[in-house]
Amino acid sequence: MVLHSATHLFHDGELEHGLRDLVDLDGLLRYFSKDADFWPNLARRAVELDLLRPLYYVLTHTRTILHTPVPAQAMSDALAGKPGGGRDVVMAAVFNRALLPDHATCRPPFSGLARWLLYVRSHYLRMPFHLLIPHLTRKAWRQRFQE
Repeated sequence: MVLHSATHLFHDGELEHGLRDLVDLDGLLRYFSKDADFWPNLARRAVELDLLRPLYYVLTHTRTILHTPVPAQAMSDALAGKPGGGRDVVMAAVFNRALLPDHATCRPPFSGLARWLLYVRSHYLRMPFHLLIPHLTRKAWRQRFQE
């Protein structure tokens, strides 16, 4: 359930309720962590399903934003999903802005851009680039003229 929710949050690109979803994940992590086998099983399952990246993101952001207690070994296991080449710094900045509530009092500079970038990224994760550009162009065209 944790990996499923983390994958949706960090791959779907629709973050209007991102903070709420992160709070839900915080609750799941706190609840399931009462089981001594939870953390090792979570990391093992993430490896099996090739979901270390969303596991890394959820542990990093719940820990940073909501102070979720994550054991050092669990964080160490999740580090295998950390993006390299400076992408981790960029993604942290983008997610930190995009996960803020969509409210006038919580809109730092570039929060709209951050949400848009994650929306484009979510499409990129699902389709090859040569299909992505025409797809997003058609969606933007339709949206512009339907309003």
